Amino acid sequence: MASHETPATTSSAAEKTSSDEKKRPICVILLGMAGSGKSTLCGKLCEHLFAKKSMPYVVNCDPAVVSTRFPTNIDIRDTVNYKEVMKRYKLGPNGAIITCLNLFATQLDQVIQLVDKRADTHEYVLFDTPGQIEVFTWSASGAIMTEALAARFPTVIVFVLDTIRSENPITFMSNMLYSCSVVYKYKLPIIIAMNKCDAIDCKFAIDWMKDWQLFQEAIEKETSHMANLTRSMALVLDTFYENLKAVGVSATTGQGLDELMDAIKEAAVEYERDYRPEYERIKREAEIARNKQREQHIQKVNKTEELLTFGDPSATARRDRRDDSDSDSTTDHELDPVEEEEEDMISSLTTPCQCKGTAKYVHMKCLKRWLISRRTNRTGRPPKKCEICRSDYIYVYKNRTDRVLAVIDDKWQAFHHFVFNRNLQLFAMILALILCLLTVNIYYMLFTGSLDVTIHSAQLPDMDLLIWHKSDAYSIVCVDRDCDCETDIHNDNNNPNWNHECLNWKNKSVSILSKVTFLVYDADHGHDDDFIGGVSLSVYQMLIYGYNGKDVILKWDKPYAGSLAIKMNWWPKMFQLFTHFV
Repeated sequence: MASHETPATTSSAAEKTSSDEKKRPICVILLGMAGSGKSTLCGKLCEHLFAKKSMPYVVNCDPAVVSTRFPTNIDIRDTVNYKEVMKRYKLGPNGAIITCLNLFATQLDQVIQLVDKRADTHEYVLFDTPGQIEVFTWSASGAIMTEALAARFPTVIVFVLDTIRSENPITFMSNMLYSCSVVYKYKLPIIIAMNKCDAIDCKFAIDWMKDWQLFQEAIEKETSHMANLTRSMALVLDTFYENLKAVGVSATTGQGLDELMDAIKEAAVEYERDYRPEYERIKREAEIARNKQREQHIQKVNKTEELLTFGDPSATARRDRRDDSDSDSTTDHELDPVEEEEEDMISSLTTPCQCKGTAKYVHMKCLKRWLISRRTNRTGRPPKKCEICRSDYIYVYKNRTDRVLAVIDDKWQAFHHFVFNRNLQLFAMILALILCLLTVNIYYMLFTGSLDVTIHSAQLPDMDLLIWHKSDAYSIVCVDRDCDCETDIHNDNNNPNWNHECLNWKNKSVSILSKVTFLVYDADHGHDDDFIGGVSLSVYQMLIYGYNGKDVILKWDKPYAGSLAIKMNWWPKMFQLFTHFV
């Protein structure tokens, strides 16, 4: 929650949440037209907070400013040279400012880390933006910076209004329309700071916002073509004014700064109550979308039939031999009715005894009919032995009362002995249970083990097309669907050397059939990370290709060509148990 003390009007739930979570500073973004006094107001706010024993953390986002009237903790001019960008890329003033902001936005994660580290000592973070408001508000970098801050800290926008220029109703309406567009673009609480109140009282502007009729009377004095449009827009913005906070301030004398700070605190509480849940929902949806996208990437990599490697021609030879054997296999064909009948007759032949030669084959139906005809009168049962070889027949009856003959072929005799003998049934169940347990243990000891994965480095293409920047690469390792290993992000580097060891699966059981998938991404701020590519192989493939315990380079060519240097070690449980006792 916000780092400031919550007002008495704050709900008890907000107070409880504030006490539970880590103290977080309030980010104040100063926006306004050129000449409205943003930088001067930022300097006065610094003086005011220093006098209140509350040290602010100041970030200057204006690359074209010559000097600042306040001390800065982070300055965009330390990252990029505004004049050098203009000269090198032959840009105008606004184009150079946009380019500088874009370059600064690529390092925004470092800015957020620095602000987060100072959360315990700074209650407010002030962001002074360029004088050309459209450069920051409607550029991609401005949106990236604002949304990134709002997703992590309580964020409030202070729209600085030049009260002297706003005496004209048309100019006043232009400023209000701009502030309205900022609200709907960023979806953050906004405060209208009516600056230069030492020169002219801002009461007239506040009255115009509260009373539509007063503004209509003022607009009646205007005769220009814009007056009609302004009159129409005033009615549209009447609802917008209801929830808009306006404070009169003076960046020169410090008038109204206490009221402005109170409004900022109230806006921070409003952020936690109304805006933060929406940002949390957006973050959750983005996380779900990332997981789904990662799942698709894993499936896409796993569907790749060919594993491209360096230094292993035997793998290609093995695949060629496998393809040749598949092409030589015969295909199924349909039999005509005569051939089907012959197949049925041949398949119905059985060998119920130990006779040799052609006499050992007999049709099952013929054998049953002959045995029934040979029943003895004393018992009413068919003979138990073959009359030629004197070997025993095996008879199976459907149930205890209905003694129906069912002679079974030799290959099934042992099985039916087990099925229809009570003692053998129990023995078979115990034997089957022992075999199952033995099979499971053998599989567990021989075909599951521990996996150690090390990602050394990568060779990647340029992903960031912005000026001279290269890929901000990081890699994720997934075993089946378990994606618990992620490397650090190496900014502006197409050949990152991570040397990252994944120990997540060292104490887990990894099957020999498990798929190990390597995914490589280009980290981007403000939108989803770009998927550079990936490669997948199973532990079984790693063993038969001879990769176990060796440094290997894996290549891929879709969606962008690249390669990854890795090392994998897999030890079966049997080996671990043996080394433990030895």
